[in-house]
Amino acid sequence: MKRPAGVLEVGDRIRFEGRIHVLAGLDGPRCRLIADEGADVQVLLLTQVLGAQGFAVLEHSRPGPRRVPALGPLDGLGPAVRDKAVAWERHIREVETGHADPAPKGPPRNGYDPAVCGLAEREAAKAAELTARGEPVSVATVRRMRARYREQGVWGLVDGR
Repeated sequence: MKRPAGVLEVGDRIRFEGRIHVLAGLDGPRCRLIADEGADVQVLLLTQVLGAQGFAVLEHSRPGPRRVPALGPLDGLGPAVRDKAVAWERHIREVETGHADPAPKGPPRNGYDPAVCGLAEREAAKAAELTARGEPVSVATVRRMRARYREQGVWGLVDGR
């Protein structure tokens, strides 16, 4: 499905203040930008970014794996918190695309092929898989994590407790 003109989403590459950034998160009127080099993270008002001289959308994110640097936004977090967020990203990617890896090799695992299973079935499969591994997860949790990932990228998967 083609995105309407003028709509920004997490994962878009933009030019702001003469540098290339990835839009790593949207939270109400604020946005999180990560410099393409991955070292600089800024939280700014979205209107400030959109109204800046020289602002341009360079590349829209594509459906599927996010192009936000996997660990850039998570630097500074403890290893256990970071690892859990990255693991959730792989789970969400598998539910949405059928493949946990950004560069898939081979067909999707049983229960995750979008050509065969509907989204609700894939969400249920992921909840059952995680629960069977000893991490009780409901279908509602999988849906909530998918929504958070769509809104905020990998940062939305961080356990804030």
